[in-house]
Amino acid sequence: MHKRVFYYRSKVQESISRLQGRLSQVDEPFLRSEIVNNLRVYEGLYRSLTRMEAALEVLIIKLETLGLLNVSTKDLSVVKEVLSKLRGEVSGIPDVSMVIDDLIDRANDLLEFEAGIREGAPGVTEVGEAGKVLSEAEIIAKERLKELTP
Repeated sequence: MHKRVFYYRSKVQESISRLQGRLSQVDEPFLRSEIVNNLRVYEGLYRSLTRMEAALEVLIIKLETLGLLNVSTKDLSVVKEVLSKLRGEVSGIPDVSMVIDDLIDRANDLLEFEAGIREGAPGVTEVGEAGKVLSEAEIIAKERLKELTP
């Protein structure tokens, strides 16, 4: 999943660079405004993918650590909550959104099987932990987004 998001982010970054180069060569106002509009769309997508990539990196580190310590139901609930919050960020990218949905479904299955927990509202702890993961990811994403803005 992380590799797929990285790939998409790289492709979007290439498109942004290409559009920026084209913008510097175009003098016609209508064409310039179209290129600027396209740049805005790509930059929004780039920001979303950067946030998603950073969140996945934080989750990977967290899961690797948890793998060494044995994953608990609470930790799995945190992962599910983070993925649920990120689902909207990538709804327009079918490959990524399908994988996110699959991971959420697998987390639900594991939670139901291992702990007997049924689908429902996440606990206060899981929401707080998910917020921490997303905050860490936001810091990473902001650093990466500095690359985009000159």
